[in-house]
Amino acid sequence: MLPPAGKAMRLCFMGDFESIHLRRWIKHFIERGHQVSLLSYSGESVQMEGLEIHSLLENGSGETQRLPSKSPPLRTREWAHRHLPLGLLTAKMSLKWLRHGIRKKLEEIQPDILHGHFLVEHGLYAAITGFSPLVVSAWGSDLLIHPQRSLINRWLVSYTVKRSSLVHLASPFMVSELEKLGLRHDNIVIANLGVGENFLNVQTKPTEGRSVLVSTRKFHEVYNPATIIRAMKRVSKDHPQVLLRFVGEGPLRKRFETSVDQLGLQTNVEFLGSLREGDVVKILSEADLYLSTSLSDSASIALLEAMAVGLLPIVSDIAGNREWIADGVNGFLVDPHDSDALAAKITLALKRVDWRREVGQQNREIVKQRAVRKNQMDILEQAYRELISRQ
Repeated sequence: MLPPAGKAMRLCFMGDFESIHLRRWIKHFIERGHQVSLLSYSGESVQMEGLEIHSLLENGSGETQRLPSKSPPLRTREWAHRHLPLGLLTAKMSLKWLRHGIRKKLEEIQPDILHGHFLVEHGLYAAITGFSPLVVSAWGSDLLIHPQRSLINRWLVSYTVKRSSLVHLASPFMVSELEKLGLRHDNIVIANLGVGENFLNVQTKPTEGRSVLVSTRKFHEVYNPATIIRAMKRVSKDHPQVLLRFVGEGPLRKRFETSVDQLGLQTNVEFLGSLREGDVVKILSEADLYLSTSLSDSASIALLEAMAVGLLPIVSDIAGNREWIADGVNGFLVDPHDSDALAAKITLALKRVDWRREVGQQNREIVKQRAVRKNQMDILEQAYRELISRQ
């Protein structure tokens, strides 16, 4: 049901539809009664009820064109993604979006708002269209990591931000990160991606007789699971029955499975892969502690989901986490590279059962007040409406 504030909006999104966060975002606005479309380069294998998907490579019959492939071999493409600045790859891709008629497609869709997610990818592709009003979202590494890696990345972030009507940031500290790049914007909205209320509707019921730790981060370099695995070697000596559950997939999973085997931790570590949201809720509710040694984060949804369920988090001492965790008060902050410090905090937290319960209730209240998805999306909806009213 639409809020009293006004009529349904025509919203067009550009982003990685494989991301569960973007799919949740889109689903929310569909359920609010808005006309929602996704502008895609080559179509999407995943469909969503109520979502119009527009592909640049779609022919008149609604089928995706099969263009002659001039792509380099897979090994060459993988090397490029590992070793070339992301900006070079996305700058080239932006020319493809233009060549295949993104501006004409937008004329057909006629949205009230165009919203591009991730500054150095779909945010950039949206910015090159010249469409207004344009909203761009910084998700984390696009602002916190990529601009430091190359001048072209930094320039593309600047280009995207300067051509936007509204900049969405997931955390307050990201405003200062923009300023460090010499960027200021007159119209910034801050809203995290929010936690579903289903995470708040359960209570933790730890597995009896065995301490269970959980990490729900993907196997990418930035999430740095190596520190957690090294810490487990030390923790398992004092707590031989301790169990660590990894939830998530990623290109580095095999590497870390090998590390677990080499350290002799096969009975202490489980790799559960990607799970449905309901299963993630269940796994979190059965745990004693939540772990993350990410090297960079904005407002980590994985952390907020763990807090919503009532877990005590032990996470990296980085700016994004400091906005949610006070060290020793409602969790622990550790150097993401220091496995000994992490192991010591895990051991301490496992001993303090009553304190963990108190912290769990405190963390649930924090999420209720500051990170319920519906409330955060309402902030964005109001920002959309104000933007449209000024046109």
